[in-house]
Amino acid sequence: MQRNAGSVFMKQRGSFYRTVFRGPCPEKEKCTMPDRKLDRVTTIFLRWISAIIIAVIGWALIEITSGYLSVLHCAGFVLKEGPVNWIINTFVMLSLLFVISIFIRREWKADVVFLSLCFLWATVNDYVTALHGSPFSFADLRNIGTAINVLDGYRLGIDSFLALDILIFAAGLFYVLRFVRRRAQRPPFSVKAAVLGLCVIIAGYYACFFMPQAIRPMQQTGSTIHTNGYPISLVDMTYNTFYRIHKPDNYDKDYVLALEASLEQDSAAETDTVKQKPDIILILNESFFDLRRTSYVQTDRDPFDAISDMKDVFTGWCVIPSIGGGTNQSEYELLTGNSLYLIPQDTPFNLLDMTGATSIVSVLERYGYHTTAMHPKTHINYQRGKQYAAMGFDKSYFINDFSNLYGIGDSTGASDASVYENLLRWYRADIQQEDVPQFVYCLTYQNHGGFSQRAAEYDTIHAIGDYDFADEFDEYLTGIDYSIQAFSSLIRELDKSDRPVIVCMMGDHCPYLINYNQISLEDRDLVVRSVPILWWSNADYTFDDFDTISINYVSSILFSKIGFTDLSPMFRYQQSLISRAPVITTYGYYYNARGDKLPYGDDGPEASAVRDYFSLEYNNITRKATD
Repeated sequence: MQRNAGSVFMKQRGSFYRTVFRGPCPEKEKCTMPDRKLDRVTTIFLRWISAIIIAVIGWALIEITSGYLSVLHCAGFVLKEGPVNWIINTFVMLSLLFVISIFIRREWKADVVFLSLCFLWATVNDYVTALHGSPFSFADLRNIGTAINVLDGYRLGIDSFLALDILIFAAGLFYVLRFVRRRAQRPPFSVKAAVLGLCVIIAGYYACFFMPQAIRPMQQTGSTIHTNGYPISLVDMTYNTFYRIHKPDNYDKDYVLALEASLEQDSAAETDTVKQKPDIILILNESFFDLRRTSYVQTDRDPFDAISDMKDVFTGWCVIPSIGGGTNQSEYELLTGNSLYLIPQDTPFNLLDMTGATSIVSVLERYGYHTTAMHPKTHINYQRGKQYAAMGFDKSYFINDFSNLYGIGDSTGASDASVYENLLRWYRADIQQEDVPQFVYCLTYQNHGGFSQRAAEYDTIHAIGDYDFADEFDEYLTGIDYSIQAFSSLIRELDKSDRPVIVCMMGDHCPYLINYNQISLEDRDLVVRSVPILWWSNADYTFDDFDTISINYVSSILFSKIGFTDLSPMFRYQQSLISRAPVITTYGYYYNARGDKLPYGDDGPEASAVRDYFSLEYNNITRKATD
């Protein structure tokens, strides 16, 4: 009896090693019943372990290229995510592997296809992050035409993240071809097994993301990639792409309609205090940002020093909705006053019909302004040609309408100086044609990047010391220097006129050269979204009330300074809200007048006023969407 038991044990041990390295008993060999049972259990176990290994490799491929500063930076954030997020991220990747396995008959081939898809995704992530400042989401597919149109200034290569991904991809393929391929392969999934597996995946997603007490509920903000992991955040971003306009918490339509009626009555009862209708020039300057707040780089000269020498220029900070890209998001908030907190992860001009939308254009046209929009690129980018006309601009100028555009030094393109020369020409022609107040919205392009387009001899500012990307810093900061010079020349020309004029210029987002390590985690979201804002007027207007505002308030500030009172309910409400909550963000927080960072769901004294603002905005957007 003892010898027989030992014989069975040896057969079981031999069966395990055969299953691991060669697969279960070949049909031609005689196997005992314990052999077959152990083969079946071991094979299922090994398949699950192998699938988890492949899923984790796929996760590593796409996570590394998701906008981290370094591999250690990535590893540090992943470790902080914790076991729950590790499991959910792995589950998301496993679900993709399972779907691929339904259609690929052999296990090792399905693994190769999965890893290849993840590597391709990682490559796209790397380039999208470099160009746009944030990893790929499905909403970016709507902007593919615009992305192609602006690629001419970039040189794409293999950076350290992509180089590491190539090594990980090669290691993953070696594992699959060396071990998975040699192991016994599962039979193709039956229809019953495929349906059962998909049901398990759906139940898993529901439990993780969608049920009332979900393990990890869906999040509306898009700044969670480095705290939750890219796979989880991709689920968030995909959900937000389809669930486009979020209804505010505790939204009460009857209450909001009553609030709107009260605000309209206040407007009707108040008399305009307009002494004059100044011309207004609003400039959204591409990548206009102060790197001193985010970078360790020391330079031989500070381009922003020249601003202090300008007469009647007021400066401050303007908080924009996104990081490293998202020009259309910034211009939407600037022109409409709407916060994109309710429309996360999308490009507004590709989502909304702007026909007759409440905006600075609609208000100024009621006051008799002639309105003009201009941008030195094609009209198809973000459908600007269509949407500017829908908003009511009287004229819109695009690349084919400009003349004598030139770049900086030996670069091609459209420098700010050459754009402003066209602006002044059209502005003066409109004044001669009809003596009415003018509104000009100008979106520039000079500092779009990449920042390796000019010979170094044309750089006016230089990094001191040995830095990575030093040449790119030189070129970017030189561009900022030229932008400030062009702004100075513009206001000097306008100051020669006897017409009252207000000029406001701000950046649309930061460049990709920012250094997150220089900023505390608590302040990071705000600092990287804070761009310089410059105000100038040759009339009796001052703009030193607020040091920091969010970009959605710019129009309301202009209306208040000029004395316009015939406003939509939302613009009128903003004029009272700005003193209490001057910064409204897209990442789930607002800042009160004391500078406190508060979540939208808090119960502080300003919280109910902020919630009313979002309710008014929701009514404004959805009413337009259903008209």
